[in-house]
Amino acid sequence: MLAKTCVRDRDILAPVVDYSDEYPNRTGNVVCHVSYEELKRGEVTIKGRKVEAGSLSSYAKALEAANLLADEIRRASSR
Repeated sequence: MLAKTCVRDRDILAPVVDYSDEYPNRTGNVVCHVSYEELKRGEVTIKGRKVEAGSLSSYAKALEAANLLADEIRRASSR
């Protein structure tokens, strides 16, 4: 389980969707995928252009959830 959960940000990919066209037309087309590492830097490259970006998910909330899970795993393994 540990091997499957220890993933680097550069290995987690998020889809990029054009909300001005693809989303309202419900095409489901994905422009590209970017890594969480790129999103955390605040700049991604899409079709050769560098653009400012951010994730829609909350990094702070994800970190809080990860810490809660880690605490549970530690408690369970110490029994």
